[in-house]
Amino acid sequence: MPAVQPLKLQERIHIDGGFLGEVVAQLGPLRGGELIHEALGSMAADLADVTRGLAAPKPDLGAVVAMADRLSRVAWEVGLTTLSGVALDVAQCAERGEMTALHAVAARLQRVGTSSLNEALTETRYF
Repeated sequence: MPAVQPLKLQERIHIDGGFLGEVVAQLGPLRGGELIHEALGSMAADLADVTRGLAAPKPDLGAVVAMADRLSRVAWEVGLTTLSGVALDVAQCAERGEMTALHAVAARLQRVGTSSLNEALTETRYF
């Protein structure tokens, strides 16, 4: 019998790099970089809040919807389109009370969120 191989999940993410460059062009490298880093920090906190909210014995789905919506909005505003879409999916699952789907999509949110934030940090390192 063959050995069980672990499944490595890799998400394709999309970042609108043009947006990041536009922010820097409009505000300058210092202020643009600061603004982007503030947004990335906010998204990291929101991502952690969604995870914490779902880990509760009886999750407050209304709060999860609000946190995921906020994460989606900020992600969209800075060009993290994949992260924005997955956060919206989490909000929709929470609104419908579809707990199995919610936990599956929340796991995807963690993968996409981590990849997106790391990639965006890499891109903004040059500003």
